[in-house]
Amino acid sequence: MSKQNSTRFVRTPLAIGVVIGALLGSVGGVVASTNLNSIAVCANKTSGVMRYLAKGKCTGKEEKISWSQTGATGPAGPAGPAGATGPAGATGAKGDKGNTGVPGEAGATGATGATFQNATVVALTDAAATLTSSQIISSRLFTITNTAARTLTTATAAEILTTMTGESVGSTFEFIIINAAASTNAVTLAAGTSVTLSGSATVSAGTSATFMGRVDSTTAITIYRTN
Repeated sequence: MSKQNSTRFVRTPLAIGVVIGALLGSVGGVVASTNLNSIAVCANKTSGVMRYLAKGKCTGKEEKISWSQTGATGPAGPAGPAGATGPAGATGAKGDKGNTGVPGEAGATGATGATFQNATVVALTDAAATLTSSQIISSRLFTITNTAARTLTTATAAEILTTMTGESVGSTFEFIIINAAASTNAVTLAAGTSVTLSGSATVSAGTSATFMGRVDSTTAITIYRTN
């Protein structure tokens, strides 16, 4: 009997299974230790017998065949369920103080407020009287405690215009008459020369009346009852 070759060969179609088994068995350690990315065998071009190629090259009668140790990338798996909400984090440190803001624009100028003049009380006697231009323009507040009906006459328009300062058509002035009588005795305001009265001129007992004068021209004034 002739001596057999010590190298073991496997014919097709079991060749691939034998090679893979060898790799998973005794040969597997060699593959792992050399850190190869593929498995190579030499296949006889005539017989189809394959042998594992640990190193070196196939002969001229063989053809090199290799397999990748890493399979093709599989499809992406489905998304997993959302994880539970984690606990709230610790409160962060207090931030630095911010810079001072830019000053805002100046607001619009408000409307001019009402002008109030001082007043001086003129206590009239219990009798008919003429209200002087100075009393009407400067004092502006008249009181009378009358025991009978009384008439109070204004100064003339010329006298009032002379007493006013910087007057012009449309300029105004104001005065108040208080009737302090306890009974029904009324006080009546009468117009001086070139003065016209508009509205009720009667001030009942225990009441007051406010009058506003307006310059109509350089020679005439109208006095209006405003309450």
